Amino acid sequence: LTDGNNYAIVSEGSHGISLEDNVIHRTFRDGIELDDATVRAAIRRNLLVGNHRSPDEATDWIRPHAFIYADTLSVELEGNVVSGGEDMGFVVRADACSAADGDLRIVDNEAHAVLAGAFVLAESRGCVALHRFTAWKAAHIGVTTVDQRSSFELHDAVIADSHIGVSPNFFNPALHTRFSLVSSHVLG
Repeated sequence: LTDGNNYAIVSEGSHGISLEDNVIHRTFRDGIELDDATVRAAIRRNLLVGNHRSPDEATDWIRPHAFIYADTLSVELEGNVVSGGEDMGFVVRADACSAADGDLRIVDNEAHAVLAGAFVLAESRGCVALHRFTAWKAAHIGVTTVDQRSSFELHDAVIADSHIGVSPNFFNPALHTRFSLVSSHVLG
């Protein structure tokens, strides 16, 4: 897909979507958007380049957008690379901290030349984790979560040359919420 004037792919309650080994170039709004009713989606080894704000949206409020926006726990995001976006690389619902290595849904993804590499959506599941994520040249933040109600862990990540490496923000932080950076590299 190339030079679209809107989203590349949108799923609203679809079942069994598979997007593998594609190149998607120059999208507006979200490159790939999966709503919370989408199930059994597999997005693997895709390259997305050039994600922009839509020129027809109002300028007094800027709607967030991402190369890949996945508001579902029923998705596998593996080995995707996104580059050259005006906002987020990935917006995701992270794995449970208890997920075994073979059961990870979101793994080995990379974002560069974006505003923020990964935005982990807030959950109330005890503990969520992002594994083997790489972000570099993020103009603002490599990995962030905002108003998070679960503990948050970042495992085996590489964050480089970003204004802020990792910014975990919690809603009403209490003794049960924590942030853990595990076996990761934050550089520059």
